[in-house]
Order: sequence, then structure tokens, then C-alpha cells
Amino acid sequence: GIEERDLWSELVSTDYGVPTRLFDCYQNPRDSPPLSGKAVNGSSCEGVPGHCYRTPYQAFRICLGGASNQRTTRQNREFES
Repeated sequence: GIEERDLWSELVSTDYGVPTRLFDCYQNPRDSPPLSGKAVNGSSCEGVPGHCYRTPYQAFRICLGGASNQRTTRQNREFES
């Protein structure tokens, strides 16, 4: 998961212009600007001191894992592969 911040996805978005998809079913969105939709999303990062994605990102409250092309629920959390 991305936890509160995923520096790798920010770098890929900001430095290389690659849109990212963020998955985390454990992190509380209240504590994560990207998961709560409060991070800069798809606009200039110039002068932005915190979380920033120059290209649009999508955030999902789903974890990745399991067998291919399956969606499961474990301990009230969704997993998709």
C-alpha cells in the first residue's frame, strides 16, 4: 500500500509525466492526502511543499494481491489482482 505518502508515485508523476494508480486498503484516508483526494492532482507542482502529482492519479481503497483476475475480501478489506 501507499501508506500516508508514496514518494515513488509522486516522482514518476512529477518528473516523468506518468499517471499513477494508488492502492491501499489499510491506510485511513484521513491520514493520507492522496487517498483523501487532498493532494495536488494533475496540475503544476511548482511551489507546492507537500504531496503533489503533476499528472492525474487515481486512488483506490483496495489492496493488491491474490490469484490473477480475482477479487476477494479478507478481514473486511478488499483485495484485487
